[in-house]
Amino acid sequence: MRIVGLSALIVILDQVTKALTRKLVALRESVPVITDFFHITHIENDGMAFGLNMPFGNVLLPLITAVLIVFLIKMILDAQGKSMVYQAGLGMILGGAVGNFIDRIAFGKVTDFLHFMVGDWEWYIFNIADSGVSIGFALVLYFTFIIQPKTEPQP
Repeated sequence: MRIVGLSALIVILDQVTKALTRKLVALRESVPVITDFFHITHIENDGMAFGLNMPFGNVLLPLITAVLIVFLIKMILDAQGKSMVYQAGLGMILGGAVGNFIDRIAFGKVTDFLHFMVGDWEWYIFNIADSGVSIGFALVLYFTFIIQPKTEPQP
């Protein structure tokens, strides 16, 4: 099943890059790769996406993520025979969810390090797992609103 392989690849890339960041870049250190555009900036995030926090997040986030992972596995199993775009999107979301779940269980927070900026504008610092979730979600939306309506019979 290729989707499981895609999920596993995201988890592996995510965990390896986070481990390298924790080992090679001090917390809150920023290493320019392309000055004023892309840096490796080591931060830890104990909240949700985009640094959002919630009450009891250190307990609720892993629990919510575990439920989401089970739900995604069911969705992937139910998606057999559907568009590869849809299946790949679900697989990427699953890989990202598992990658950040591992961090939350192992460290109580998520390691983020990909830092993009242009001039004074900076994007939130993120990681490979976050990218998997975001790109996967975009693929699921693309399938849902663009591909699926074209393939289903119109009344």
